[in-house]
Amino acid sequence: MKKFSRLFLLVMLTIAVACGAAYAEEGYVRLTIKDANVNLRPDPQAQGAVVAKVNAGDVFIAEKWPITNENDGSQWYRIVFRPDARPGRIVPFINTFTYYDPELEAEVSPADAFVSVRFADPAPLAAGDLEQILDTPRGGGFSALDTSPENQRRMALDNGGLYWVKDLFPEGTKRKEYLVYREPSTQSGQKPYPITEENQDGGYMFVTDKSQPGWIQIIGHNAWFSSGWIEAAPELWQNEDFALAEFMALCLGANVPDIMRKWGPGKIVSRNTQRTEMALAGLEVSYTDPRNFAFTITRRGAGLGGIFIGAAWCDKEYLKRVFSHFPAEKIQTDQRRSDGAEQWIINLGRGGWTYHYVIVFSADGLVKELRFNSEDR
Repeated sequence: MKKFSRLFLLVMLTIAVACGAAYAEEGYVRLTIKDANVNLRPDPQAQGAVVAKVNAGDVFIAEKWPITNENDGSQWYRIVFRPDARPGRIVPFINTFTYYDPELEAEVSPADAFVSVRFADPAPLAAGDLEQILDTPRGGGFSALDTSPENQRRMALDNGGLYWVKDLFPEGTKRKEYLVYREPSTQSGQKPYPITEENQDGGYMFVTDKSQPGWIQIIGHNAWFSSGWIEAAPELWQNEDFALAEFMALCLGANVPDIMRKWGPGKIVSRNTQRTEMALAGLEVSYTDPRNFAFTITRRGAGLGGIFIGAAWCDKEYLKRVFSHFPAEKIQTDQRRSDGAEQWIINLGRGGWTYHYVIVFSADGLVKELRFNSEDR
């Protein structure tokens, strides 16, 4: 019986790792400042504005992997959280310091800051830190999205399945905030960062599920409020030109630690002020932000944006339905690679944001490779 149990656990662990679910990369470190009058900067460089001056013994939480300034080779940690005065509480960095930004000609409270690796000692997170981080908007990332094959398929066939809220706080309303819940029930547990009249415009707000009457699932594209379910029935609209690309970004991850947690194990190949290059099992990612990224995925059974590698249902007929609302000239089918494999090339977007698919098929007509990139122009 013990031998069977060990074998069963090994099989389940192997399956989980293959799906990226068993990887425990935290993606963050505790930083202790080790000198006096250390500058925190708004960018990873030693020139320009100063967010604040901090001193030896001050503690912050930063992304684990330093960023290299390609001009001078200096390395910098991106600080994104801070331990609160209350023990065990981790909160976003924003509102920690305010500085005058000469370019904006205004006082700014940044969502992050940078410190040179020369002036900070990294250490692993303390017990309970990650749980606190994952309860913040930035730490939780886009984890509220159900990325199961069934839900991704549903959303892809609904032109990306993303909707925008027309107005959560209409003129004359007395409502000032929406409490955010883990599920469409007030008994499911409340998240700590509500949507307020003040923070709703901090970035994009995506509605990813509207199937529960009186509830909508919202995912924030920023670090201002929690993602989850709210009791509301506002007017919704869909941007057909961009919903598929936004959906792809939500499936990939909100930031570098989020991507590594969702898709690891893997490694950071390089990281500079322009982009981060990641190599993971069956997935290579070049990432700047959720509007500017590229990837190639070959991991069997995995998928992004409703396109799955080797899945029997993800055939050409299904893909034609996914892209059916786009003009035919945007989709080039029956293209051949140098190795003879069939591929589709799809160029979408408009104005200042474009995104591109290359879908490569195996001999059985199923997807064996997906390449995608999106960029601001």
